[in-house]
Amino acid sequence: FEVRDNGVLQQIDSVVATDAAHVVMALDVSGSVQGEPLRRLLGAANALLARLTERDRLTLVGFSHHVRLLTPVDGLVRQDLLPVSGSTSLHDAVFASVLLAGDDPRPALLIL
Repeated sequence: FEVRDNGVLQQIDSVVATDAAHVVMALDVSGSVQGEPLRRLLGAANALLARLTERDRLTLVGFSHHVRLLTPVDGLVRQDLLPVSGSTSLHDAVFASVLLAGDDPRPALLIL
């Protein structure tokens, strides 16, 4: 797999294989992602959801000017469940994601 930041390929220093993953995924649903950016964000989120197994755990967070816990419907994150508005509270989203990871020693935190 590849990791890219703004289209620039990043070096991966290490990868650890496990039987199950706990993924905490925070989705930016602020006013700045309306339109095509939101469609791309949902596509990326749903592509990840499609690859999780029944052993994996998912914690889904939406953030704009506040942070809220989300629940996928039928295994998908749907646009009609994500009201897009407000400013981007990135620091709050990262903090909430770390808290929601709980005592899991190696959660995967994904901020989109």
